[in-house]
Amino acid sequence: MLRTALLIVTMLTLLTGELKVRDSAFGLNIGSQGSGIMYQRRWELKPNLFTGAEIRLFDIKSKDELIVYDYYSGQSYTVNDQSLVMVPIFGSLFYFPFHGKIENNFTPFITAKAGPLITINGDESYSRFVDRWQEPELQITLGGYIGVGTDILWMGGSVLSISAGMDIFPMRGRVDGKTQYNGLLFQIAFGRRK
Repeated sequence: MLRTALLIVTMLTLLTGELKVRDSAFGLNIGSQGSGIMYQRRWELKPNLFTGAEIRLFDIKSKDELIVYDYYSGQSYTVNDQSLVMVPIFGSLFYFPFHGKIENNFTPFITAKAGPLITINGDESYSRFVDRWQEPELQITLGGYIGVGTDILWMGGSVLSISAGMDIFPMRGRVDGKTQYNGLLFQIAFGRRK
């Protein structure tokens, strides 16, 4: 319920059109469930409160996945490979509790994100990549993220945003043997402040 309310508030603030774009950033995600890339854009509501939108492409890895090298053929193979991709499309809030109180180039923040989570599950029974993704199973649920981080300001308006937190990825039923893909996540994003 809280995640849905957060998404509605964020979308309403974006639709007003009176928000000042603060920054846009591309980044990397490394988590306990996998890794991926992301794009985010943030708008300023107040000097210490931002809203934003984020889209991620997140590749989920199996805990038992292992790369094996065959010395006879010179090829490497992946054992227990999992073909599962998640695409979170989150609205977000960023609160900067020490805004104007720290005389430096970094600003700590607390963030909460929520929105639709698109899960694309390939068929692991096929060995060829193309065959696995011909008819994937699709699922849409609500997901979220809660974390803390800091923005580090550089010369020329560049910003490095680093955060760590918890992904909340519930599934509708079982997907590759699990009902949820919650886990720790480390994000690092490089952007430009407007």
